[in-house]
Amino acid sequence: MNDRWKKDYYRMTGEKYKNGIKSFVTMRISHQIEYMKLWRKVSEKGNIVDKIRLHRKAKKYGLEISPKAKIGEGLYLGHAFEITVAGGAIIGANVNLHK
Repeated sequence: MNDRWKKDYYRMTGEKYKNGIKSFVTMRISHQIEYMKLWRKVSEKGNIVDKIRLHRKAKKYGLEISPKAKIGEGLYLGHAFEITVAGGAIIGANVNLHK
């Protein structure tokens, strides 16, 4: 599991990620957590299937964060709808993105 994404998970839930039912259910309920996990995967070494999944989730939730953007660990998507981040953007660690 990506260490940066674990820090994103912690910022959004207040709990450490553990492989188990509770973390899995939390991730499935919270679309921003699921989106960020997939975004981190695609931005580092995503395959075509993951890129398509990310595109579909972006359209569904209005989250358009370019895989080319540089985002530090601990990103918090407080109101994860209608957020756009361009490919050349550089965002530091522990940033809150709100609408």
